[in-house]
Amino acid sequence: ALVEPFSLIRPSAITLHPTHSQQLDASPPVVWYSGDMVTVSWKDLLPRLHPYWIGVYLVSDDVTKTVPMRYKFVTSERSGSAVFKVLNAREDVVFYLFNGPLEKSVLVAKSNIVSVATQGKPTGVRLALTKDPSTLHVTWTSVASDIPQRVQFGTTASSLDREALTYMQSTYSRDDLCGGAASSVGYRDPGVFYTARIDTLDPLQRYYYRVGSEEGGWSDVNDFISPPHSSSSSSSSPSSS
Repeated sequence: ALVEPFSLIRPSAITLHPTHSQQLDASPPVVWYSGDMVTVSWKDLLPRLHPYWIGVYLVSDDVTKTVPMRYKFVTSERSGSAVFKVLNAREDVVFYLFNGPLEKSVLVAKSNIVSVATQGKPTGVRLALTKDPSTLHVTWTSVASDIPQRVQFGTTASSLDREALTYMQSTYSRDDLCGGAASSVGYRDPGVFYTARIDTLDPLQRYYYRVGSEEGGWSDVNDFISPPHSSSSSSSSPSSS
């Protein structure tokens, strides 16, 4: 049977025993975009019977209660490095070095914190048609905030002179999931899902748009071509890039 890799890790069996002799360094100290790479280097790795591995965690994670977002086994050389991709993090991250089998590991070192500069930047921006061809829904994910999120749009990328506030936001908790690791050791805050409606669009017009807020951060500017105003528009999709 296929074994899910993270199911092999037992956070409750992890022993905390960081040592000053094992050094772990993460660089660069700040990441700016989802998908940025971080190089984690180690020095003075002591010979051990079991392999070493490095896990990526949010700074708020308790390693005895949560599996890492991703992990890699590392070589047994005294010095070396491994590269990790940081994806859609809405919180600063940290790297931990473990020794031992996944089901019963010992934490031996912790890296410096890597700051995520764009924690509030919206992700997962997507468009959806409505019954009205002059109206589209825009949906995205961001952090919970008292600051209103919105869409800014216009017919040129340099002049987003129209805007629409969100009319719906939602999220889910671990209690909403069907059990297993997703609702226990693998659960992390999914953020908040926002939806806004942009309307009075001209047919077959290219529009540019971004979502977010001044305080929390904006998405990149994207564009789409609005649907035609005809009976066939309900079966077509907006063309976005």
